[in-house]
Amino acid sequence: MQGVWNDVLNELRIGCKDPLAIHLSAYGRKVFGALRRTRTARPIWRAKALAKLDTWAAEHELPPEPFSRMKQAVIALFADMERKGELD
Repeated sequence: MQGVWNDVLNELRIGCKDPLAIHLSAYGRKVFGALRRTRTARPIWRAKALAKLDTWAAEHELPPEPFSRMKQAVIALFADMERKGELD
């Protein structure tokens, strides 16, 4: 997870001590947690859990683009971990 966070920060050119980076880290953990909780649930529940997180950045008055990028990166990481059997 740390590697994904670093990759997103580098891609967006955000320093790791930047307040936005701290929010991105928390958001990434929230996305990963939602994916893990809904792993065996029906796909509609996963979609609803992830949709709830879309409002998180707006509630904290933060720009949506970095959070969208972090969400995509965490979803890709989670899918890769599932394929490799690392979550079992």
